[in-house]
Amino acid sequence: PIREIIKEYSKNKEVLDLFSYDGAFSVYALSGRAKNITAVELNGENMSLIKRNLILNKEKLLIDKVSVYQENPIEFINLAKETSTFYDLVIFNANSQIPGNVFDLKNDHLLLIKSIQENLLTPGGILFFITDSEGFVMDRYIRPGADNLTKKTIPDEFKPLRPHQVFVFYN
Repeated sequence: PIREIIKEYSKNKEVLDLFSYDGAFSVYALSGRAKNITAVELNGENMSLIKRNLILNKEKLLIDKVSVYQENPIEFINLAKETSTFYDLVIFNANSQIPGNVFDLKNDHLLLIKSIQENLLTPGGILFFITDSEGFVMDRYIRPGADNLTKKTIPDEFKPLRPHQVFVFYN
């Protein structure tokens, strides 16, 4: 369901997909007629998954609208800030497989969310913050500014199998 929501929100948007993993969110944004998509993935092994997903969908989608970077997404955020690059829709998929030396989800999520909102999102932009990290608790400071979509974004049959949380922030 979260992929369908991203597809719906992507029309005519500049999309940034951070921690892209297999590129599924990018593919859904593209199928939702996003203007352009920037997919950023840290893990080099996942780059082939992203490219494979795009190639599998090339008949239906304009994959030339997707730029794929193997980069530390946190460093990419800093680079985008420095170059005043803005996005209408940012997908931050902080899954549990992100190495701890990249950032500490529990301690750093507040600063990351604020940095994305203040420096990367256009006025009226949207940030989807997604995590499957066991025991993650959104910081109380930002929780009132976020819509919790968790119950709407995971089918009931998957709920006991893995943790999943989705928060959306509006600029």
